[in-house]
Amino acid sequence: MSWTLCYDQRLANARAYFGEIEPNRKLNFYYANYSNPFSEDEAKRYVLIGLSRVKALGEELFYESCSKEVKEKYAGGFIWQRAITSHYPDQGLRLPYHAYRDSPEVLQRIALFPENPRLCKYATRHLNDDDALGLVEGFHRVVLDLLELGDTTEDWAQRARWLETLIAELWQPRGLLPGMPSVLKVFSFEKAIPFFKQRALEGQEIQVRDALFALKEEKIQTIPGLKVEKNELKDIHRRWKLRDKVSQRLLRDVFPRFALRADQISKILNDTREQNGITSSLRAITKNPYILSEQYQGDDPDDIIPWGTIDRGMTPSPELGGDALTKADDGRRFRALLVEVLKREDSHVFIPGDFVIAAVNHRLSHLPEWKRFSFHEQYLDAD
Repeated sequence: MSWTLCYDQRLANARAYFGEIEPNRKLNFYYANYSNPFSEDEAKRYVLIGLSRVKALGEELFYESCSKEVKEKYAGGFIWQRAITSHYPDQGLRLPYHAYRDSPEVLQRIALFPENPRLCKYATRHLNDDDALGLVEGFHRVVLDLLELGDTTEDWAQRARWLETLIAELWQPRGLLPGMPSVLKVFSFEKAIPFFKQRALEGQEIQVRDALFALKEEKIQTIPGLKVEKNELKDIHRRWKLRDKVSQRLLRDVFPRFALRADQISKILNDTREQNGITSSLRAITKNPYILSEQYQGDDPDDIIPWGTIDRGMTPSPELGGDALTKADDGRRFRALLVEVLKREDSHVFIPGDFVIAAVNHRLSHLPEWKRFSFHEQYLDAD
C-alpha cells in the first residue's frame, strides 16, 4: 500500500471515529494511566477521575504552511487530535482525590478502578452502552460514599441524581440483548447485525431475535426487511445444525443477554475452553452464567468477563420489560460476588468471612434498587 493510500485511510478512520461522538448525548470518561498514586509495581491499576457530557466536537485540523508534497503524502497534513468540550460542571463531576491526600483510608474508599481494565487501555476509545453503565454505576457508588463522608467539594446529592438519570438513560440503548450482534458474528451472519440493531432501536429486539433463530432453525424461510440469498441461508442452517443442543441453547437464550465479544463467545464454546480457565461444562453455564465471571481467563490480562457484565444481563432494568434470570439474593450471584472479592485480595491466603461479605454488601448497596441486597454469614452455610 502506498503512503498516500495509507494516510487517506487513516484520515477516513479518524473521521469515522470522531463521527460517532454526538454532542449533548455522548459521555466523556476521564482516567489516569498506570503512573498514578494508587498504582504499585505489583498491582498496576488505572484509576477513574471523572465524567461529563459532551458539549461540542471541534473542527477537523490540518497543519498550516505545508508543502504540496507533504499534503499529497499525508492526506492534506491532517492532525489526529480534535478538541472536545463538555458540559462540566453542569453535567459532570470529578472525584476529589486531592482533598484526601493525607487520609489513605478515605482515599481507598473513594478510589474508583474500572472493573474491566481493558476500557482504559488506550488514549481514547469508544465504549459500548453496557461498559458505560458499569462505569456510571461505579461513580454512583463513590458519590454515595462521599455523601456519607460529608464531603463538601461538590453538591454530591445533585451529582447522585444526575448519575441515576444517566443509568436509566443508558439502559435504553443497551437493551435486553446487547450480545446479539456478537452471536451473529460467531455465525458469520454479519449482514443481519445492522438489521437487528435497527429493529432493536424500534423496540423489537426480542421479536427480531426470535425471528433470526427461527430462520436458523428452518422454522421460517424469510424475514421481512432482511434479504438473504439461498446459498447463504443453506450455510446458516448447516452451521446451526453443527452445534450441539447445549451450545444452541447458549447461543439462543443465554449469550444474547450479555455484552460479550464474539471472540469470547467462541473461546467459551470451543472444546479447548479450559485453556481460558473454564473448567465447568457448557450445561453448567446454561444453568449459572455467573460461572463466566468466576472462571473465564482471556488471552491477555485485559481480556476478562467482569461480574457486572453478567449481572446486568441476569438482572436487567425492569423498565425494559424483560424477565430477570435471578433474584437479588440468589446463591449463584452471591458466590460470584465472593469470588470477585477474593480475586482482588491477592496479598492474603485467607480472609475472614465477615470481611468478604462486608465488601460484597458495600458493592450491592449502591446499585440500583432492584439489584440491592444485604447478605450475612448464614448465607455461606445455606448456599
